[in-house]
Amino acid sequence: MSITITIQNNREYCHENTLVKHVTEACSCTEGFEGQKVQPDPACPYCRGHGSTSEKRYPYELNIAQGNFASLWRSLGLTLREDLWGHIDGRTLLRVLAVPVERLTRPESQDQEDTGGTIIDAGISRFQAQRYIDLLKALADEASRREEFVVWG
Repeated sequence: MSITITIQNNREYCHENTLVKHVTEACSCTEGFEGQKVQPDPACPYCRGHGSTSEKRYPYELNIAQGNFASLWRSLGLTLREDLWGHIDGRTLLRVLAVPVERLTRPESQDQEDTGGTIIDAGISRFQAQRYIDLLKALADEASRREEFVVWG
């Protein structure tokens, strides 16, 4: 499962301000072995045999795996309800996000120099943490501008 982090009333705002993007992509049922294109599957539940899917994409929406969300929120020192939904003021979130990215990442392997690799125990990688911080800063900044809460669930 995933958690969506967005701005309160974001979808309504995006429709009112023509910010919704309609994206059409080739359906995964049209990809055969080694990337070869094949005929669409008439029984495909996504494209119903048409070979492409279409969806609306809204700016200021971030989907994070439930475990990554819990790790991120706890690392930021934010209260986490057991049912994983809530809200926060955008300005407060911006202050919380002003932490070093290392505070959000999983510990690296102690023998990384010996093996050349990283052992992953749990948590999020540095790349994920930086991506989440960048996206959340933009989201929180926009929420502050609109005077709306950042919400998740």
